[in-house]
Amino acid sequence: MTPARKLSIGALGNTLACEIDEPYPGAPVRAISLHGGGPLGKEGTSYLAPAFLARGEALARLDFSGQGESSGSIPESSLRGRFEEALQAMDALGMDGNTTVIGTSMGGYIATRIAAMGRASRLVLFCPAAYTPRAWDVPFGGGFTEIIRAPLSYLESDVPSLLASFRGPSFLCVPSEDEIVPEEVTQAYRENLARSGPVSVYTVEGCPHPVHRWSDGKPAVRDGIVRALSEFLAGAEDR
Repeated sequence: MTPARKLSIGALGNTLACEIDEPYPGAPVRAISLHGGGPLGKEGTSYLAPAFLARGEALARLDFSGQGESSGSIPESSLRGRFEEALQAMDALGMDGNTTVIGTSMGGYIATRIAAMGRASRLVLFCPAAYTPRAWDVPFGGGFTEIIRAPLSYLESDVPSLLASFRGPSFLCVPSEDEIVPEEVTQAYRENLARSGPVSVYTVEGCPHPVHRWSDGKPAVRDGIVRALSEFLAGAEDR
């Protein structure tokens, strides 16, 4: 695989770092990957690129503000801020409705928001999180953590209503030993994605929440994920 093309994108007064995996120069960007709230940024999903390159599609991997090579500050960011950054990046990349949006953990919730707007035709989620709407505008350094750590706050999530607005196939990757996302949240995604369209569920056995970091150095695990994702994308094309 050739080295990724580096790109800087302006959004909300910050400069976002983006890397694009291309099958050939100028290939259409048909997929974008949104990372979670942990330390792993855009580099975490680079191993997924072959699933898209084999289809002649480019994959964009974004660092949200305050993470990786992007400017800005994590404490000043928010769910809304990351959502708006993702949309501005998609606009800058010329991504139309024929788009696969990939989201991991917190990024999975952002991806779900994007899908609800009709900006995604396919949704790929890795251990997606869910949040009470009360946390939407709150800066990460300004009370966000206290809100989401309130007992059972995730049960207030708007994920069901968001997915009611999405129509399309989806891929849900579930770590079997997820210690961060409650089973009730994963089940809510399973059930509501199934109402939105065909859903492929892939379970990574023995895996904790940080699936991309845990699978690093485990080629058989990563090969299994990429194979399942490739099969999903091929099936989604046929539908």
